[in-house]
Amino acid sequence: MLQQCKASTRGRARFIRARARQSNLRFRFRFRFLQGVGDAHRSDLSNDTEYSQRLQYLGDKQQNCTIRLSHVTQKDEHMYYFRFTTNVTKGRWVGRPGVTLNVTDLQVESPERVTEEIQSV
Repeated sequence: MLQQCKASTRGRARFIRARARQSNLRFRFRFRFLQGVGDAHRSDLSNDTEYSQRLQYLGDKQQNCTIRLSHVTQKDEHMYYFRFTTNVTKGRWVGRPGVTLNVTDLQVESPERVTEEIQSV
């Protein structure tokens, strides 16, 4: 019924995708992270002040729950997963094993205009 989450990186944002294959069900998707073995962050990260401005749902919330996490920093390095709930009794699943986000090679960027002004001084 559910396809395992897939992840890809584009630029400075992290995309994580999951798909549901049954169109007659209504899904609610929550995005969470694991802090340690058996320890789960229980709230929806879209309601978390650390994530709410950086987390964007790109899917249709019916069959595609693609999200984008932008402005990624070292402290975002966790195992992330989706929690799916449906309109069917006991219709709950967790997209495990999830996706591990490893943050490496952080770079500082500045706008070209600022760089040009500094060079011309």
